[in-house]
Amino acid sequence: MGFRLLGLPDPVLQHPLFDETGRRVAIVDNWWPGFGAVGESDGRIKYTDPEMMAGRTTAQVLMDEKDREDDIRALPEVRGFARWGWNVALDVRRLGPVLARAGVVPARSPRRATSSSTVENERPSTTKSPVPAPGGPAR
Repeated sequence: MGFRLLGLPDPVLQHPLFDETGRRVAIVDNWWPGFGAVGESDGRIKYTDPEMMAGRTTAQVLMDEKDREDDIRALPEVRGFARWGWNVALDVRRLGPVLARAGVVPARSPRRATSSSTVENERPSTTKSPVPAPGGPAR
């Protein structure tokens, strides 16, 4: 995944989450404890492979997954939730915004230049230019 390319910390992989009674609610694909965010890397196979569906219909699998996500989101330590497929996972330009919506952002964003941001505009007004005025320095 492109987490490091995005300047993000590595998540804890396959992290179990428990409710207040100690019942395991889920094992999530990605957990960022510093952000309180869950990331689920979903492929389509869980919704289409008969072995993974274990006798359930696609509708039942979708409802089970929705209920699981609701249970995860209800945990007090979970403040954000993101879900993505392979098409997003392999494209950091798409993955970054998905994670940002869940609150997973780099510690420090790179400074972006604006149209008014130039070296001249950033120099303190009290700094003298190292370039002599036309005609050279006074002697």
